[in-house]
Parts: sequence; C-alpha cells; structure tokens
Amino acid sequence: ELVANHMVNVAIVALTMGLRAGLGRAALVQLGMAALLHELGMVDLPEQLVKRVDALGDNERAVLDRLPKDGVAGRVAARLDLRKVGAAGHSMGGVATGQFCVEDRRCKAGLNLDGIPQYGTMIDTPRSVPFLMVYSSRPARAGASDLVYRRAASKYYRVDVAGTQHVDFTDMNYWGGPLRERGAFGEMTPARAAEVTRTVVREYFGQEILGRKSPLLSGQTKWTDVTVALLPKLEK
Repeated sequence: ELVANHMVNVAIVALTMGLRAGLGRAALVQLGMAALLHELGMVDLPEQLVKRVDALGDNERAVLDRLPKDGVAGRVAARLDLRKVGAAGHSMGGVATGQFCVEDRRCKAGLNLDGIPQYGTMIDTPRSVPFLMVYSSRPARAGASDLVYRRAASKYYRVDVAGTQHVDFTDMNYWGGPLRERGAFGEMTPARAAEVTRTVVREYFGQEILGRKSPLLSGQTKWTDVTVALLPKLEK
C-alpha cells in the first residue's frame, strides 16, 4: 500500500507539472506512465525492505559529513556551528528526521512536518533532544505519533494546523489545478499555509537552538487556526 500510494502521488504531481509546462497529450501520457511505473520494481519487495529503518538518517548524516572545504561553499561551511544542528523534514523526511536525531549526536532539535507514522528505533530509544510535530487536518491522523515523541524526546511540542492537508506545508499548494480538484489541499490559503510553516519552523529552532523565546510556542502569539501544546513526557 505504501508503494502504491507513492506511485499514484508521484504521477499526479508529474502530470500537474506537465500541464503547467504546456505539454501536449502524447507527452503527458508518457510522463504519467513513467511516473506511475517508476517504482514498479518495489512492488514485490518484502515489506521489511520497503520499510527499512537503518537508512532513514543516512542523507542527513551524509550532508554533515561531506560539507565542502574549498571555494565559496567551503568558506560558508566553515562558519557553520555543528554543535547546534537542527533537523527538519516533511512527510517521510520528517520521519527520517526523527531517526536521525536518535542516531546522530549532532542533532540538537528535530521537527516533523506531518510525517506519519513515526517508525524506526525512535519508537523505543529515548534521546535528550526536543522535538516538534506538526499535524495537518487529515482525518484520523492527528496525534498518531504522540506516544513515540513523548517517550523519545526531552521535550515535545505538538502543533495542529486547521484547514490543511499533507502537501499544504510545501509550495505545491500554489500550483492549484488537478491537485486542488482532487482535494489534495485544505481550505487554508497558500499564503497563510506558508506563513504558518515559516513561523513554526523559524521560531522553534530559534528557541531550541539559539535560545530565543518563541512567541507562538509560549502562547504569547495566539492564532485561531493553529493549536500549540507542550505535552508531558512519558517515562515508559
């Protein structure tokens, strides 16, 4: 089911981009078929390989391990303080963020934008770093990973955003077209969704990494479409 849903979603996104690019019917058919079948080889893979967790944090670690040393990029990388790394991701990227923060001591705070459910060794591995989970309004999804984060994180913030769907935390909601017609987006406007996403991410890492108190997380800023809760830690 995971692979099948992914294949369909990739096809929808690819066709939307093709329509926006002005592709003709024949080209759209080819694009759609290629996108739909791009993961066909994974259909018969054992579930334990499809959902393997040992590689979830590999990309994050690779970025930090292979920072450039030469040129302009090297000079920028040299200014990074790797003692204060914050990790964030959307969807499966958010799940990978959770695993990365369990495995890599450089992670000092993690944030997941609507990646559900959390799996991997984070399920039963406590880690002394804070974590924030943003839930969209998708039915039967809110709170799905609360127990994991309340046990694993030193401090757990839960943020619920009304009127949103899964892809509203990306720039895809500005595209409209077939995705909007298929109900891929919530009622929240793209501009508002971008504002909420930017504010939550910026203020959370500003607070947990830089020590700047967050008006939103502290309750000083109150939005009717955003609910913030600091949930108590579960010891077992």
